[in-house]
Amino acid sequence: EGPAYAAFLLLAENPGAVLTTIRSRCEGAALTPVTAAEAEYELARRFPQIPRERRHAAARRCGGLLGQAVAELEGQEADDPVRGEASRFLELLAQGNELDFAVWCVEQEKRERGELVLLLERSLALLRDALALQRGGDTLSAAPQELSAVQKAAGLAPGRLLHTAELLEKLRKDAAFNVNAGQLCGALAAGVNGGSL
Repeated sequence: EGPAYAAFLLLAENPGAVLTTIRSRCEGAALTPVTAAEAEYELARRFPQIPRERRHAAARRCGGLLGQAVAELEGQEADDPVRGEASRFLELLAQGNELDFAVWCVEQEKRERGELVLLLERSLALLRDALALQRGGDTLSAAPQELSAVQKAAGLAPGRLLHTAELLEKLRKDAAFNVNAGQLCGALAAGVNGGSL
């Protein structure tokens, strides 16, 4: 046991993956995404000088991750490599060139697993936007610089988009286990190009 004045913060996406001997000494606290209303309130408090419509759009696109909305309003999202790569993912998916997509997947193997998970999550959010566009809905996640890629992906067959979204969700969950980026990227390339996992 640690000293009374010390506390350790242990974060785990899957508490079941933490050893029982460690978990038994922990106090659980679920961290959930903020609601759109909570995000709007916090953004209004932090950025009163920014027009309400822009704050509202950022709150809607952040998917409950307040830091993303703050980064967008601070102008940092343009420098976010995950956003750029998620857009590239959708563009390659829409082009349908298996070789180009496989090369892109190999390039992603260099990422840390955590960063790759962020890329999978961002790509999944954009795929959901593409599905919404197909059905006449609005995009909820896409930032202005991502909208073109979402519109291209919306031109794909709904079944292909759904298959790809299911694949991304599966890989995102698989990443919680001891899977490296190379394995995830290989499964992504094979799964998107018609393989079954």
